[in-house]
Amino acid sequence: MLRYNHLLEALSELYWVDFVEWAGGKEQLYDAVLLFNASREKAVEVASSGLRCVAFIGGQTVPV
Repeated sequence: MLRYNHLLEALSELYWVDFVEWAGGKEQLYDAVLLFNASREKAVEVASSGLRCVAFIGGQTVPV
């Protein structure tokens, strides 16, 4: 999360939201999850838990 601290701090200034580091589990404590450099499998796992999830899939980019 340290890499994205400036982005998350700026978003916290614009919106009524707090960002905290998520280590997994205790889904009932969170409203949503942002995943950076995640695997597709991890994104599906988190979304399948019922949490709202926005995932930025990591790895090599492929031209379209």
